[in-house]
Amino acid sequence: MKKIITYHQGFLLALVILVSSCVNDDSFFPDENGDDITQSAALVTVLNNFDSMGDETISETDLCFRFVYPIVLGYNTDSSIKINNYDGLISVISGQSINFNISGLQFPVQIVFNDNSDTRLTIDNEESLINILRECNFNTLRQDFDRLFRQCFKFDYPVTLVNRDGGEVSLSSKEEFDSFYSSQGADYQPLFKLPVSILVGPNFSSKEEVDNYFEFYQIINDCVGCPNAEFKKELIESPAAYRFTSSIELSDAVFFWFINNELVGDAGMNIFEYDFLAVLDGSVPGGPGSYEVCLKVVTPDCPAGTDFCEEIIVCPELFFMSEQQGSTNTYDFFAEFPGMDTITYQWTINGEPQESDGGAGGDNRFTFQFDPATSYEICIVTEIEGCTDGTRFCVTLDIP
Repeated sequence: MKKIITYHQGFLLALVILVSSCVNDDSFFPDENGDDITQSAALVTVLNNFDSMGDETISETDLCFRFVYPIVLGYNTDSSIKINNYDGLISVISGQSINFNISGLQFPVQIVFNDNSDTRLTIDNEESLINILRECNFNTLRQDFDRLFRQCFKFDYPVTLVNRDGGEVSLSSKEEFDSFYSSQGADYQPLFKLPVSILVGPNFSSKEEVDNYFEFYQIINDCVGCPNAEFKKELIESPAAYRFTSSIELSDAVFFWFINNELVGDAGMNIFEYDFLAVLDGSVPGGPGSYEVCLKVVTPDCPAGTDFCEEIIVCPELFFMSEQQGSTNTYDFFAEFPGMDTITYQWTINGEPQESDGGAGGDNRFTFQFDPATSYEICIVTEIEGCTDGTRFCVTLDIP
């Protein structure tokens, strides 16, 4: 619908004129016709990501992609604006306010990824723009929402969302929202029927009326929320001594390290070292196998905590010794390796299985009488999912 900028909107026009004078771009003046604009939460996300990268002087080549200009953007006032270059886009981003902000664009648009390629990619719709966000490792609205919902804000129900089929669904409680949200699938982007009332953390006593996604991102950007609990793993001593390091250096953060859901290590440290083959007393996890290592971080802004998990595969280092019984052709073989009481393995002769051993009930000993004047390959063999090395140890024995 065509809009007339009235006297009461004069301060908005003055703002536009002021910003446009900085970039010397005649196309900066808003067009009164916004009929061809598609409302786009993904575009608001894109502009928020651009704005969060640094100051206004950030180079266009430092971005994941660049627009092919001109592009036409739409304001929440139903006016639109044609942008002819990157400087104009930066001015529009920095010139936004609660009452005057970008809410949509005119499809299609073209982009070029900044990977030394000049190939133009046409973006026809909202879904395609969301895919660009994922391609550039930008957080989508869904990711930001999932990260901060109930930590930094809650809904003042009822709230209406648009489902995957474009229908409006009114939700009157937390339980109804959770049921609806999970039913939409992991790639669903939350689309609200605005305005929506939000209770803002940490005490959730103040209520804000959110009229557009720009306002929603102002709440997100002001929220501290939970830190990123992701950690790095480093093998510090072969075969299974690891150091796990969190990048969080907050003085008020408390760290809890878990292995297979069992709390290990000292709370409060962002570095944790563990040798899976040295700790084999049964009181804590250890030995060859698969482990889930998790870190839970609790801060004053994240009292419920946030966690991150990583799978660790510990492969064995099989070994055995042999001892001849006197001058006979009978030999005793004794397995000797860390974790032999936690995994099962096979004794084999020339590739033929002889007996199972290891584990809690194994004696880790094998006795065999050999024929004379023959060469034999004696092995212990095990299977651990994810391990290709260390699952076989063999010795060749020549019987005179």
